[in-house]
Amino acid sequence: MNFSIKRFYYLFRNELANHLGVLGLGFAVKAGVLLFFYAITAKFNSEEFHSIAFWLVLYIGGFIFSAQSFNLLKDPQDGYAYLMIPASFFEKWLVKWLLSSIGYVFLLVVAYTLFSIGAHYLCIWIFEKAHPIFNVTQGNHLTQFATYMTLQLFFLVAGLFIQRLVFIKALIIFFLLSIGATTVIYLISPPYLFLLGYKVVNILLPIESFGFYKSSLMESEHNTLWKMNQWFFFFFTLPFFWLIGLLRLREKELKS
Repeated sequence: MNFSIKRFYYLFRNELANHLGVLGLGFAVKAGVLLFFYAITAKFNSEEFHSIAFWLVLYIGGFIFSAQSFNLLKDPQDGYAYLMIPASFFEKWLVKWLLSSIGYVFLLVVAYTLFSIGAHYLCIWIFEKAHPIFNVTQGNHLTQFATYMTLQLFFLVAGLFIQRLVFIKALIIFFLLSIGATTVIYLISPPYLFLLGYKVVNILLPIESFGFYKSSLMESEHNTLWKMNQWFFFFFTLPFFWLIGLLRLREKELKS
C-alpha cells in the first residue's frame, strides 16, 4: 500500500473535475427548491431557516452523493478502467472519502452562502423582508460537520457492497443498525457505566452543539444513553467503517 503525493493530487483533481458538473446541477436544483421556501417564509426574518435548510441539504444531499460515489464500479467496463488507474487502492479510497466528506462540506458552504446572499437581497427587493444572510462562522458547527463526515462514511461504504438503490437500501440498513446498537447498549450497560459515560461524554461532546435536532431524549439532562451513544459513535464508528471501505476496495482491485 504505497502512497504518492503526485498520484494523489492528479487523482483528486480528476475526480473533482468529473463530479463538479453533477454537484453544480444538484446545488442548482436544491437552490431552486430552497428559494421557494425562503420566499414564503421571508416575512418571519428568522435565522431558524438556515438552521434547518442548510443541515437538511448537507445530510440528505451528502448521503446521496456518498452513496453514488462508487457507481462506476457497477459497470464492468467502467469499473475495470477505474480499478486499473495507476494509483494504489488507498489513494483511490482516500480521494473518494475526502471528496464526499470535506470536499462536499466545503463546496456546500460556498454554494449555500452565495445562495443566501442572493435570496436575501432578492427578497428585500421584492418583499422588503428577508432572512439574515447565512454565516457559517456563527454557532458551533464543528460537531455537526463531524457527525456528517461519520454518517456519510456508512453510505460511502454501502456503495461498495450494494448494487442497486444504494441510498434507499443503505438508509434502511442504517436505521435498523441504529435501533440494534441502541438496544444492545441499553441492555448491557450497568448504572455505574451510564454515570461514567455521562460525565465523560458531557465534557467531550456537549449535547447542545447538535444544533437544530433536539428531541426530548437529547434534552433530558438525566438521560445518559444518548450521550454514551455519541461517544461510541465518533470514536468507534468512523475508523471501523473507514477500514471496511478500504479493505473492500482492495478486494475489488485484487479481483479485477
